Amino acid sequence: MITFDQDGNGVITFDEFEPLWEYMNQWIQMFDSFDQNRDGIINTTELSHALANYGLHLTRDVLDMVMDKYGDVPSRNRRPGFGGVPPHMNLDGFVSACVGVHKMCDLHRDCSPQGQPRMSRDAFLKAVLSLP
Repeated sequence: MITFDQDGNGVITFDEFEPLWEYMNQWIQMFDSFDQNRDGIINTTELSHALANYGLHLTRDVLDMVMDKYGDVPSRNRRPGFGGVPPHMNLDGFVSACVGVHKMCDLHRDCSPQGQPRMSRDAFLKAVLSLP
């Protein structure tokens, strides 16, 4: 919301709300385009496709951590085949995950001296995602 409060008064006016509304509609369209089975939630495979579409190819370990951090189901219930609910996320989690992973990847790139990272992107993402 701070991004759209252009005059910094802590209130979103109608003129400030219009671009916010457009921005949110773009996220809804993106969510819907990757919700392949149209169940209103994004699963791990759908999230992987969404991130890959933007050049972010993550390993299964990192995807699982992203689902744990931003998903809707407590981690103790996440593993299918063990009587639990498969991991998934709603629109809010999807937006947070996409923005968060993008920012983390930018940070990894920006913190690399002369473009040569000291640790792999996956190792960096695992370290950041494990933070509380």
